[in-house]
Amino acid sequence: MKTGFKKELVDWLDVFTAHSIEEIEARPDVTDADKKRAKSEYGNVQFADAKNKKYPLDAEHIHAAISYFGMEKNFGKYSEAERKTIAGRIARAAKKHGVEISPEWKAKHGLK
Repeated sequence: MKTGFKKELVDWLDVFTAHSIEEIEARPDVTDADKKRAKSEYGNVQFADAKNKKYPLDAEHIHAAISYFGMEKNFGKYSEAERKTIAGRIARAAKKHGVEISPEWKAKHGLK
């Protein structure tokens, strides 16, 4: 079993390499202040959308990431490829934290 830093590195690579098909573009509705506030609020966590500091993937916030990204007003701001990348990252993090995602959510975002 992997422990410590090595496990964290493997987990990070697992989440981001499996679903890094599309580079996420900077969103015009997300300011530098928004990004700074997210970094301050969530600390040193991985985000499904790291460029815009959206959808934290830690155990404490994974349910919120699933919920918020599932809203049309949020996922509609991304291209189809970006949506699939972000949804994949969220799904991988949920699995890592033992959180079930509904088949409907997965289908909505083009995941198996």
